[in-house]
Amino acid sequence: MSSPFQGIFLPLTTPFDGDEVAIGKFADNIRKYNRTSRRLPGARHHRESVSLSDGESLRLVASARAASPAGR
Repeated sequence: MSSPFQGIFLPLTTPFDGDEVAIGKFADNIRKYNRTSRRLPGARHHRESVSLSDGESLRLVASARAASPAGR
């Protein structure tokens, strides 16, 4: 039976521009990581998530989905 937690998980940090989440830079990072076979856990799995508002977290998730191919 295959486990969803197999493989190498890269750290995924949230870039900022001043006090704002840099959504464009985050999407660029997602696109770069998607060219590898590595898995990305997402912002809510890191300790930095306590520093993000719900709106920022939602924008990051939407950006990651938009920058990723289906099923990734």
